[in-house]
Amino acid sequence: MKGNNAFATIGISDFASFKSRPRKTAEVYYKAVVSPNHPGIGKPIFSATRHLYFGTKETFSVIGQYFTDEVGEIISFVIDRSLTDGTHEVGGFGSPVAGLMTMSHEILYAKTGTIEFARKHEEGIDSITATFNFEIEHRGQTYRVSEGKLFVVASGPLQVL
Repeated sequence: MKGNNAFATIGISDFASFKSRPRKTAEVYYKAVVSPNHPGIGKPIFSATRHLYFGTKETFSVIGQYFTDEVGEIISFVIDRSLTDGTHEVGGFGSPVAGLMTMSHEILYAKTGTIEFARKHEEGIDSITATFNFEIEHRGQTYRVSEGKLFVVASGPLQVL
C-alpha cells in the first residue's frame, strides 16, 4: 500500500512520516468483523497491526492498517472536524464521516453505516475511542463490517494551522 497515489485523495501521502508516540494510556486497538471473510485477509477478523490518528484544519483521520509480508489492507475514517463527539452516519467520499476499506489494492467507500466516537485530551496525550459498522460493495458482493472497536492515540498532528 506504500506509495499508492489513490490514498492522496483522502489526505494520506506518507505513512512512514507517522511515528508512534510514547504513551501512558491503555493499549491501542482497531478491530472489526468482516462478513463474508475479507478476501485479502482470508478470515473474518480485521485486527490492525498499525494505528494512525492525525488531522488537518478541516478533518481528522483514524486509520487501522493490517499488514503482513503478503497483505496490506486498511479500514479508515475521515471525519469532518466540525462534528461533535457522538453517533454519526458513515458514508462515502465527501460525507461528513467517510468510511473506507481496501480490498486487493482497491479503495472501497462505505455505502451505509454508523460510528460513535469520543475524543480525549489527557496529560498531553490525544486519543479517540469509537465503535463502528458499515457496508461496502466489492465486485458485486456486499461486505458487512461489524463489531468495530478502536482506541488510538495521536500518531501525528491533530490540526494544521
